[in-house]
Amino acid sequence: MQNYSLDELREMKELTETIKQNLAAIEASGWTLNDLDDMRTESIAVVTNLAVIDESEWDLDSMEDMRKEAESTVARLEDIEKAS
Repeated sequence: MQNYSLDELREMKELTETIKQNLAAIEASGWTLNDLDDMRTESIAVVTNLAVIDESEWDLDSMEDMRKEAESTVARLEDIEKAS
């Protein structure tokens, strides 16, 4: 068995308490492990998308302009679809 210093033991105790509090909060929230896994997956996708945007040469204003153009195109296509 490894000999830990008093400071290391205190730090481990604090981490253990934090983990217990987080687990209690998760349990109280009613979220399932599947819900949490879905959130983790969605978070990974967001981080990946942000990394791609960050590495691209587009700035946020350009991205906003492209989003507006895409929304406008969708609206026009919906109008055409309704008219036919």
